[in-house]
Amino acid sequence: MRSTRRVFGALVWIGACLATSGCSVLVSQYISSRQSFDVSDVANEQQLREQGFSKERFCSSRDHVCLTYLSAGPLALSQRLTYDVEISAGARTERVQLELSRQTVTAPLHGTVLLLHGFRASKEFMVNTALYFRFMGFDVLMPDLLGHGESDAPLGFGIKDSGPLNELLDSRVEIQYPLYVLGNSMGAVAATHLAAARKDIHGLILQAPMPVFDQAVMSYIENDSPLLAKSLTERAIKNGARTALAQAGVSLTQTDIKPLIAALPMGVLVLASPDDPVAPFGHFESLEHGNVAVRKIDGRSHPGMAVIGSSEGDIIYRWLVSGHATTADPDLRPTLRR
Repeated sequence: MRSTRRVFGALVWIGACLATSGCSVLVSQYISSRQSFDVSDVANEQQLREQGFSKERFCSSRDHVCLTYLSAGPLALSQRLTYDVEISAGARTERVQLELSRQTVTAPLHGTVLLLHGFRASKEFMVNTALYFRFMGFDVLMPDLLGHGESDAPLGFGIKDSGPLNELLDSRVEIQYPLYVLGNSMGAVAATHLAAARKDIHGLILQAPMPVFDQAVMSYIENDSPLLAKSLTERAIKNGARTALAQAGVSLTQTDIKPLIAALPMGVLVLASPDDPVAPFGHFESLEHGNVAVRKIDGRSHPGMAVIGSSEGDIIYRWLVSGHATTADPDLRPTLRR
């Protein structure tokens, strides 16, 4: 059924383009529209409450936008964490699995992790990742980015999000340190700009960071809707992406976070897969230097990179306990025992 709807949607787009000769305009309109993925298969409010999550709302006094976010404390009494997540990745289904026990987590951890979702997602899509960090001993905060989920603002494309997120963190007077920020895809753009604006972020974790926006849109359409990609020129797609940014008051250059990552003073862990066509490992490999660690996650699609599986769970754990603020080589530290 999903494949049928995707083909039908592509045919509608092709027809509209042929009728109006305005393909780039349609691309821009689609990008800018509010179309967060359905969360009904992820978690409903009752399930979130049962798992210890609380929903809160924060309104920015400076940017005059409001964000809904989830918060939760550590899973101190849980002895085991397991999940097996099925993810639709184009024409195939992908499974991401994780299993942890108290015997595998040998180093005590604490603090707060701010979790930022990707394009078309929402805070609920970060629940499994949040459970991982809660099991490790962290408090978590999971906001909707601008134009996503229950946010009442236009899209910020990860750039305009950093202001309200900065205010949100300042409003949490009881926040536990050290403070880490994890961003997935477009959320990695917001995370990087936020890290550049604050002095109290101890470390940054970026899952499949979004490349420059117009190229990211091009790669996404080519792999998610090949029929549509064959009917649109690269120029039309990239012009549509740039138009959407311009209408939001964002420049294309601002979405290129590689130079910003390289200049950050804190430890940065980049997780990317060579099998992810949208944010491939090879695009970020050159960032490996000094306080930036780049780790390869094999066999994972772009949607699949939003969930922490066993391989990256081990990498993140070693990075957290490695003293990464002074060394970027987490491979020298203990691994999770399974």
